[in-house]
Amino acid sequence: MKVDKHILVDGYNVLHAWPETGDLRKKNFDGVRDRLIDALRIIHDAEYIRMTIVFDGKGTTLSIERPTNVLSFSIIYTPAGMSADELIEQLVQKAEKRTEITVFSRDNMVAAAVRASGGYLLPPEALWEWIKRSNCDQNIALDQRRKADRVKWQNTGIWEELNK
Repeated sequence: MKVDKHILVDGYNVLHAWPETGDLRKKNFDGVRDRLIDALRIIHDAEYIRMTIVFDGKGTTLSIERPTNVLSFSIIYTPAGMSADELIEQLVQKAEKRTEITVFSRDNMVAAAVRASGGYLLPPEALWEWIKRSNCDQNIALDQRRKADRVKWQNTGIWEELNK
């Protein structure tokens, strides 16, 4: 499958703007980060959009994780001394199709670099709305699948056997 659109997420910048996780961020930041990654994976899987989430790192090298073993869904941790902002700017500048890149961040330096390179920038709130819509769409699709499966099972006669 060819994926043209590319979403870059300024991980910690977006997490700090997520209103639903205010107190939880203080108690379990790793859990909130994982929640963001899971939410973005839903968008990736449902809409076939390349997704890269960039976080400031602590190690000596750039670290790329692919929790689903799919190349179009990546989590990147920058090395110490390099910010996520710097890496996002470089990724946008080196992209072949800059107009297919959308960056989610509220950082002013990232905004200027992305716009100067021809990419698009949206605020974290737009990402939260997208996540909500995707969750809603996923729930609707799941309910439809459950109803269809229930009808299928009821028509097989097994349903009555199970309810005896």
